[in-house]
Amino acid sequence: MKKKPYFARQAKTVGRRAEVIAPQTKLLPANLAFLPTALSQLHRLQCYPPLSLVRDLLQLLKKGEHKDDTPLKPLLAQKGIQALRELHWPMTARTGLLALLLRDIPLHDDWAPPPELTPAHVRERLTTVLAGKTIAPKAPPPPLAALQQAAEPIDDRLLSLLTLLGAEAVAADPGLPLRLAQRAPQLPPLSQHQRRLLGMSLRLETGSRAQGSGIGTEHAGVTLHGNLSALLPSQLALPQPVFHCRHLRRELLYRARIGQHPPRLRSTIIVLDITPPCFGPIETLTRLAAHIIATSLWQAQLPVVLVTTDDIGSVHPLEQPADLVEIWAQRNLKPANINRTLSAARAMRETLHEAYVEPVIVLLTHTWFAVEKNISPPTGLRALFVQYPKQQIRPPFAKHCERWESVMAGKSAGLGEILGRLVG
Repeated sequence: MKKKPYFARQAKTVGRRAEVIAPQTKLLPANLAFLPTALSQLHRLQCYPPLSLVRDLLQLLKKGEHKDDTPLKPLLAQKGIQALRELHWPMTARTGLLALLLRDIPLHDDWAPPPELTPAHVRERLTTVLAGKTIAPKAPPPPLAALQQAAEPIDDRLLSLLTLLGAEAVAADPGLPLRLAQRAPQLPPLSQHQRRLLGMSLRLETGSRAQGSGIGTEHAGVTLHGNLSALLPSQLALPQPVFHCRHLRRELLYRARIGQHPPRLRSTIIVLDITPPCFGPIETLTRLAAHIIATSLWQAQLPVVLVTTDDIGSVHPLEQPADLVEIWAQRNLKPANINRTLSAARAMRETLHEAYVEPVIVLLTHTWFAVEKNISPPTGLRALFVQYPKQQIRPPFAKHCERWESVMAGKSAGLGEILGRLVG
């Protein structure tokens, strides 16, 4: 028996009779409108499913969507499927999730298009044929067992990868998760709460006039920065241990004056410590901080470069969402080559300085960084030091920094403001 043409068979799986209708003369219903685009995108990734499976998976992965008559209902019991639904991704990004689920599933050759059809032709022709009359659908049974098996490996590492890439990037390039999935095992298994923090951004101190602790013409409230002469006198009445604790945590208050330039974002070289002293709760904050800085500078259309503390001080330009994987995946089991790393950061600062005003170098590390090293710090060096649990010290390396902050491990509250003070 002769097979029906490719588009007629695809249209029939979703209950449409393929008819030759002039393009753009009839709008597709909402449940079919995105299918031509989704199928053409999957074809670009050499994935050839029946159209009914594409439709049902797109609906299954929509948060809140639950149809009792869907043939994929058994998949709702899979933790991996529920986790993908919790991403709340729009239809345009969910095609990338389909590519992940279908990558290792053997699909029948009947659903591969004729070799002369390009993905663009598939989209154009399918848009036309789906405008035909409604008929009784004739869809192949979905590969439930294979889909359940495909959902099993979905874990916190893969979800971390998807979250740091983001829906917008995956919508623009549905093959992105598929290409980077092999790097998911290198990422830390971020919890759902930690993954939510990836959406944080830098927060600069704002106001109609600039504030500072230097010489000015009038008082302008209080700030967390200043010299001893600007310290609020009432704090001198605090018990000495409390006063010292607030000093170490950068929580003392100073009088601010109007007159300094307002803070602003600038191009940044991130120096990320990826050596064993940072493993565990320290790197959870340092890597998150690097992620926040990078994504915030992208939004401001400013360049950002990552330098890691490996043997050679590797340089990673952070120019697109896929590059964020380097922040979370790079790891070095040997001691840091600090001088080489800072030399690489210094060179990158000079390169960026040719086109941008006063780039900064932001070091993200632990409080005992380079404690026994003879260091020649680069100009514009700032640092975020993460305290070890149950410790509260003044970082020895802070003396080399023009500006620095210290936070407790596991404490992400206010991180956007802290990083804003470092970068701004």
